[in-house]
Amino acid sequence: MDKITKRRGPPTKYNDDYPRMAKIACEEGGLTDIGIAKLFNVCKATITIWKREYPEFKEAVRAGKEFFDTQYVEKALLKRAIGYSYSEVVQEADDDGNLVITRKLRKHLAGDVKAQVFWLRNRSRKRWPDTQKFDSNVNVGLTHEELLDQLEESPSNNPV
Repeated sequence: MDKITKRRGPPTKYNDDYPRMAKIACEEGGLTDIGIAKLFNVCKATITIWKREYPEFKEAVRAGKEFFDTQYVEKALLKRAIGYSYSEVVQEADDDGNLVITRKLRKHLAGDVKAQVFWLRNRSRKRWPDTQKFDSNVNVGLTHEELLDQLEESPSNNPV
């Protein structure tokens, strides 16, 4: 028995305008599948079914999410990685209790090391791999004491 005949409940209310609407919602609002489900007043499982049964819907959602990620999230990550300057307006209450601008400051936020590492590891995996290489030449036939002696004699463990 295939999956279509196993479904219960009324058929979903798919509309030919949904791909266009989903793409715009993902591009402009960064919606996830749950957000798209709320937009169309269906459950997330229905969105999954629509993506499987309607290739144009799946492609629209994918393209919308990719656009949002590249236009907003990647730029924000890069900005955070390299640091940026911004203006800050300081307001204080005057004698009458009204807020007035007292100072305008120019501030600089330094680059964030975690964002830099994340950017480099994803941008250049060969130069910035996410793994460490270890020498795996270990003789498992040694006793605990022999292994400790060997480690103590190793030149890489001796302090300089």
